[in-house]
Formats: sequence, C-alpha cells, structure tokens
Amino acid sequence: MSSVAVIYFSKTGNTEAMAEAVRAGMEEYEGDVEVELASVAEFDPADLTEYEGIILGSPTYYGIVAAPMKEFLDESISVHGDLSGKYGAAFASCGIEGGGSETTCLTLVKAMMVHGMTVKGFHDIGHYGPVSVGEPGADKKEECRQVGREIATIVAED
Repeated sequence: MSSVAVIYFSKTGNTEAMAEAVRAGMEEYEGDVEVELASVAEFDPADLTEYEGIILGSPTYYGIVAAPMKEFLDESISVHGDLSGKYGAAFASCGIEGGGSETTCLTLVKAMMVHGMTVKGFHDIGHYGPVSVGEPGADKKEECRQVGREIATIVAED
C-alpha cells in the first residue's frame, strides 16, 4: 500500500482547512493509498522516509513559510538523501491578495527538490500549488482535493 503524509502548520485554521481538503481528495481516489494528516508539531521529520508522497502546507508570513514549517524543513536535513524519488506537492494561504503565497509554495517546492523529490506542478490551478487568501472557499478546497487526487494517483501507480 502506498502512503502519503500531508503536513501543515496553521495558526488561524485556514491552512488546516486546505490540508483537510487535500486529504479528502486523496480519499476520493479509488486505489489503495493511506493518508496521514498531521501538523508540523505532531510530525517527526525522521518519519518522512516512510511515505511515497509528501504534501506540505503553510501560511505565508512576510512572503515566506511560517517559522514552524521552516524549522521542520531545517530539521529534515536528518533524512537528506533519503527522500530522493518520492513525490511532493505544496499549498499555502495568506491574509491578502498578493501576500506572497506563491513564494511560500516555491519555498516548500525548492526544499523538496533539494531532497531529490519529484514535485507535481499544475497547469490549471496555482502552478506551484493551491493558494488561498483567507479562509478557503469551495473553489480553493476543490483545488486542494485535486492535488490530493493527483498525488494519490501518482504514488499508487508508480
């Protein structure tokens, strides 16, 4: 069975709602994929090696990831080289339009690439991953579900 970790930080609940939508999309996949949803505070970076897919989400603070997610990424050096070939995706939220969510997604994506992961981009939604301004509406939740479905398909069929 393939497994995916959806790991996020959320202070207001907006990024958590996106993470839950990603998980819901993965659960829509009809194959055999196990999903673990966890906040960065609950997840040990050393456990990343147990998953075929890793999806990261963070709110945007000053155009970059929130400090708890940055700390998580820094601690992931403990598995540097062990994530090569795994699949990844990202999502982000922010408080205002133009608030830097794309740069937050790019920060998450770059970290995955440094780990040697294959990162899923998107041509029909936020190219680097879904982004939401404030509380995610139905359209943003659907984008998150799309990410979940696509990553589930990739890890299950690989």
